[in-house]
Amino acid sequence: MSRRLSSAAVAAALVFAACKKDAPPPPGAAVAPTTAAAPSGGAAQAAGQPAGAPAGKNPEGCNSDLSEPFVANTTFTEKCSPYTVKTELNVTGWDLTIEPGVEVRFAEGASLSVGYGQVGRLLARGTAEKPVRFTAADRKEAGIWRGLRFFDKAEGSVLENAAVEFAGQAEDFAVIVESGDLSFTNVSVSQVKGKAVQVKSALPFKALSGLDLTKAGGKGVALEAQIGALGPAGLAASFAPGALVELHGDVERDVRLTNVGAAYRVTSEVSIHGETDGKTATLTIDPGVTVEMAENAAFWVGYEQTRQGQLKAVGTAEKPISFRRFGDDAAQTPFRGFQFWAGARPVELDYVVIDNAGTKDHAALMFEDSHNLGKITHTTIRHSKGGAIEIRRTRERFAAFENNTFDDLGDGFGLKLPLICAHQLAATNTFPKGSWVELDEDPLDGDVTLTPLNVPYRRFAGLTIDGAAQGKSASLTVAAGTTVQFGNDARVTVSYANSGKLVVQGTPAAPVNFGKVDGAWGGIVAADKATLQLENLVIDGTGDELPAIEAKATSQGSLKGITFKSGKVGVEKCSDKVTTAGLKAAPGGKAETKEGC
Repeated sequence: MSRRLSSAAVAAALVFAACKKDAPPPPGAAVAPTTAAAPSGGAAQAAGQPAGAPAGKNPEGCNSDLSEPFVANTTFTEKCSPYTVKTELNVTGWDLTIEPGVEVRFAEGASLSVGYGQVGRLLARGTAEKPVRFTAADRKEAGIWRGLRFFDKAEGSVLENAAVEFAGQAEDFAVIVESGDLSFTNVSVSQVKGKAVQVKSALPFKALSGLDLTKAGGKGVALEAQIGALGPAGLAASFAPGALVELHGDVERDVRLTNVGAAYRVTSEVSIHGETDGKTATLTIDPGVTVEMAENAAFWVGYEQTRQGQLKAVGTAEKPISFRRFGDDAAQTPFRGFQFWAGARPVELDYVVIDNAGTKDHAALMFEDSHNLGKITHTTIRHSKGGAIEIRRTRERFAAFENNTFDDLGDGFGLKLPLICAHQLAATNTFPKGSWVELDEDPLDGDVTLTPLNVPYRRFAGLTIDGAAQGKSASLTVAAGTTVQFGNDARVTVSYANSGKLVVQGTPAAPVNFGKVDGAWGGIVAADKATLQLENLVIDGTGDELPAIEAKATSQGSLKGITFKSGKVGVEKCSDKVTTAGLKAAPGGKAETKEGC
C-alpha cells in the first residue's frame, strides 16, 4: 500500500534527507525522492511532481500522482492504478512492489531508476491476464519517456509478466541493466525510440526468459549485453526479423548461446577462461545459431593454463552453427578466427560453418600448446586468406577429425600440424585443389601412419625418424595411395642416434608417391640403425648429385617395386641386409649402385 505521512513524519523525512551524504547521481540519472514545502493548499511535493506545482487528484487513500514522498517500502496497487511519474522516480533505500494489473504512466522525459547509491528493488510481478505496464502518458510516438534503469545495487529486482512501451531516447536504450541477480520473465519491450535493452553487468541473471522484442521497432541491435550475463541457461527471447544481439566482454563462467532467431554479433576479442585459477568456463552454442564477427573479433580459449576454457559448438545437418564476418568487405577483411591455448579443454565442433576467418599469417583455427585437440567433425572452413587449421607445439591428437570440408583457402594449407599429430587422418576430410596438409616439427620420435587424402602431405624441411631415447624406436608408415611432397634439398633421414623405421605400403594399383614441392629434394637416407620396408613406391623430383635412396652399411630391410622417375642413381646400397627387387630407373639413370660404399 502507498503510505500517507503526518506533518511530523514529513518534517522528520526532510531532516533525514538533508543529512544524507550519498554521492549525487551522474548527469541524467534519476534523482532520489525528496520532500519540499507544501504549496498553498497544503499538498506535499515529491519525485514525479514538478517543483511548485499543485498535486493532482488522487483516488481516496491513494497516491497515484506520487505527490506524497516515499521513505519506506511502497506498493503500487491495482486499486490506485494508473500511477503517473512526471519527472524521475528513484527507488533507492527502499523497495517498490507493483501488483498485477497496475499501469505506470510516464510524462515526457520521465524515468524510473532502481538501486542507485543504496540498495533498492523493483518487484513488479504481473500475471498473464493482468500484466504490469510501464508506458507513456501520451502514447502518440516512441521515445516519450526515458525508460527503466537498474543500477548496481538493484540486485533481486523482478520484472514478471510486464510490458515496457514508448521508452528510450534515440541514442539510448529503453531498459538498462547494470546489476546481476535480476529476474526478467515474460517481459516485452515495444515501440522504443532507439534500442531496446542494454545489459552492462557481466553477472548472470537469476532468470531470463520470455523476453519479447518483436515489436521493439527497426532493424539492428535490439539487445546489447555482456556475454557473461546470459549465463548457463542462455537467452530465451524473440526478436523481429533482422534484429541483432550484440555481445561484449569475456566468458568467465558457463554461458550458452541459444537459437533466438536473431544473429549474435561480436565486435571484439572474447576470451573464454575460468574466473579464477582452477576454474573452467565453457561457451556452449546451440544448433542454428549464427555469430557475426567484426574484423578484429576473435575467440581466445584458455590463454592461461590454470584458468581453463572450452568451446562447444554442436549443430546438426539441418541446423548448422555459423560463424561469419559481417559487412560488405568480408573477403578482404576477415575476422581473426579462433585460438586455443594451453588452458583450452577439448574443443567440440560439429556441423559448424566458418566463413572469412583468419589472415594471411594466422589460420582460421590456431592450436598452441594445447593438451587435447578434441573433436572437429562435419565442419566447413572456407574463404580464408591463409590456412584453415594450424597446430603448434603439441603431441596430442584429435579425438575425432572427419567429414570436414575446406574450400577457397587462397594459397594456404588446409591443415598444418606436427607429424606426430597426423596419425590416420580420415579420408572423409575434403580439401580444395591446390591446398595441402603440412607436416611440421622434427624429429619424429613416435609411431605415425599417414593415410591417403585428396591432397598431398607436404614437408618443407628435412625429416628425421628417430627414437626418443636409447633403446627406443620411431616409425613412419605410409599407406597405399598416399602422396608426400618434400621441399627443396629436404632429406628423409631414417635413424640418427636411435632406431628408426620407414614403411611404405603401396600396391600396384595404388602406389605411394614421394615427390617435390619445388626444386629438388634430397631423397631417403637409411642410417646404421634404420629399417626400410618400401613397396610400390614412386620417387620423383630428386636431384642428380645424390642417390634417391642411400642405405648405410648396417641398415636393413627390403625395397620392392620402386620406380625412380628422376635422378641418375636410384639406390646406393652399402648393406647386405637390404634386399631389392623390381627396381625401375628413369631413362639414363641407374636403378642400383654400390659406388661410394
